[in-house]
Amino acid sequence: MKKLVRKSILLSAILIGIIFFFPSQKAHANTEGNLPLQVVDDIHNTPYPKMTNVEYYYYTHINRTEFTLDSPGEVRAIFREDVRAQSSGTVWICSDMLGNNVIGKVAIYSGPETAISWFLEKGTYYMFSTYGEKPDDKNAYKPNYTTVSVALLFERARSQEIKTTTSFINTNSIKLEETYRGFLSNTSPSDYYSFYLPRKANVTFGYSFDTSNAINDEVGYCTLYDSNELFLTDGTYLLTDRGQKSFTYMLEPGTYYVRLNGILGNTILNISPMYFDITLTADGEEDWTTEARDIHIDTSIDYSEIVVLHRDVKDSLLNNDKLWSPDNKAFVEVDGETFTAKDSGIYSVRITDIHGNNTMEKIEIDNIDITEPEIEGVEDKTTYKKPVTITWLDEQSGIDMDKTKLNGKKVKSGVKVKKEGKYVLEVYDKVGNGVTVEFNIDFTAPTTNIQNGKTYKDIVILQIKDNVSGIKKIVVDNVEQSAVYSTLYFYLDGEYVVEVWDNADNYRKVEFKIKK
Repeated sequence: MKKLVRKSILLSAILIGIIFFFPSQKAHANTEGNLPLQVVDDIHNTPYPKMTNVEYYYYTHINRTEFTLDSPGEVRAIFREDVRAQSSGTVWICSDMLGNNVIGKVAIYSGPETAISWFLEKGTYYMFSTYGEKPDDKNAYKPNYTTVSVALLFERARSQEIKTTTSFINTNSIKLEETYRGFLSNTSPSDYYSFYLPRKANVTFGYSFDTSNAINDEVGYCTLYDSNELFLTDGTYLLTDRGQKSFTYMLEPGTYYVRLNGILGNTILNISPMYFDITLTADGEEDWTTEARDIHIDTSIDYSEIVVLHRDVKDSLLNNDKLWSPDNKAFVEVDGETFTAKDSGIYSVRITDIHGNNTMEKIEIDNIDITEPEIEGVEDKTTYKKPVTITWLDEQSGIDMDKTKLNGKKVKSGVKVKKEGKYVLEVYDKVGNGVTVEFNIDFTAPTTNIQNGKTYKDIVILQIKDNVSGIKKIVVDNVEQSAVYSTLYFYLDGEYVVEVWDNADNYRKVEFKIKK
């Protein structure tokens, strides 16, 4: 049965002090018969490793074993004591042969079998071990021969690291969408990675740690930092976790850092961006048309909502939900991933991803013309009492010169109409949108069949005519009459004053008498 033993540095230091500095005895090391380093495929599944007997002659006796690693990996020492043994031993690994630079912690082994692991980078190391306790004064010089069976195993890490010692300024570069295997060792307990994100994305960080040798209070951390080395977020990995864990964070384009630390051994990291790509494609031809065009939305976003507005929305209003509501007059219905553009203009498309993040893309439709040409100088159903100059324009498809006519004759914008008469102006654009304006030019006041100032001896039948704009107002002796009827009857003797206006406000006044 495997046992992982890690004791405090304080306890170990005391034990080492006893070994090296006990005043009545000299410490010495056995440098012969180094333990063979056994390279295995699965260090946790090697039930019968080759054991080597190591003899400890006294409690101050130290066994030193030198070994060299050609790659980073896990080193495991297995100690098997005699069943009659009643003591314990200590073991530690150093980077120097004198045993000064201790890597990790000094461990204690005891019992039938103890397994102790270190996670080391490529290089040469020394394992030191002792066995036994200091005897009492009565047996101070009595030899204490003890034999312990020891095996030294090594499993290479499946690491892709180019740099074993990393920091924010000396990272391993990781490619997006690729799984990267790393290794956390006693000498390099943190790995730093950097990556570049070319455009805005929701980035998922998948990570895992090897918890086979972790102890109860250890937690693995995957931490994300921005280009200024400022903390953004992190994820944890507990001893009870299995497989890959992940977290997702929305990032703008730029360089970022990831640090893995907390649990030694093999690690796995992959970074998968879900780009905020939106492509808007319009059906139909690029020529001018009056027909609506379907716009198709193609996106890589795992979205929860798509909203479209027929307006140019500012970036600062991206998260203004009131603006993007169906109550907005510019709101455009979306059918799946398609909407219909019925008029030219800018259409803003907002997509909300499953994490609640918003992004926006726009498309400008500039070939739908459903607007009539604009005419200036005259208005429909209006009469003018002086010449007019008429202009027109169409800022979209343009004016169709062949269809634009005044009283049936082709004319150009800027035409001057000087003659009195009734006019019909028809203006069309190149896709058939047209506007018709009827107007009159009337310089002449209405006419009557009565002579001004004449005295009549019989009934007077007054007839009023206006051949251009028509009668607008009739007043007889300061009393307004209906302008619908242009014939008036006068039966009684007396003096009469008749005032008439046409629709161009041309005015005529007639005075007459009846004396039978």
